[in-house]
Amino acid sequence: SPTNITILLTIEYNRMKEIRTESILKAIECNPRSICLGHDSWTSRSNDSYFAITISYAINYKPVHLKLGCFPFNDSHTIIKTEQLISNTIQKFGFNINNISSMVKDTAPNSIGVFKSNKKIYNLKCFAHVTQLFLRSNKNVDLSDAIDKIHKVATKLSSNSNRTNVLFKAEEELGMKEHLKAIINVETRFGCNEIMFTRMDQIFEAV
Repeated sequence: SPTNITILLTIEYNRMKEIRTESILKAIECNPRSICLGHDSWTSRSNDSYFAITISYAINYKPVHLKLGCFPFNDSHTIIKTEQLISNTIQKFGFNINNISSMVKDTAPNSIGVFKSNKKIYNLKCFAHVTQLFLRSNKNVDLSDAIDKIHKVATKLSSNSNRTNVLFKAEEELGMKEHLKAIINVETRFGCNEIMFTRMDQIFEAV
């Protein structure tokens, strides 16, 4: 028999599914082809395969991003099986392939082929996946100059309280809800360059 934890998780899943379905149907009511669907598959270190589906749309000009699920996917990743998994999943949330205007996917041949025959769906290659392949194929790409320049800007913003206050004022004028300081990369900190880049992207207009 199911445990209390299983029962609670099932109840919570059904509750969240109902909320998501209501939001999705609201978007479709305004625009029948308003859904952008993203999908990706990967294999874990223990050699287990998974498949994830996300969707994005807008309600009253406000973007909404939802995860529909992450599933074990140990079958062969054929185009037909992938299309079946996507179709079965989105039907559970009250919409179908005719409500999808665009689809974000990686560059694997079987992924590119998913619903490719549907000419009403605009296919987009995942930016992160393309970037990763580019960096792998161009191992001699030198980012040190960009890192150094952003580091200098972040250092100037952080080392002077007057500059920091000017930054905060600029952020307020842009309508940002909280004050964000520049972050300096520290070589001993894991992912320090990514953290510095991300923060600079967040405050770029203010800077």
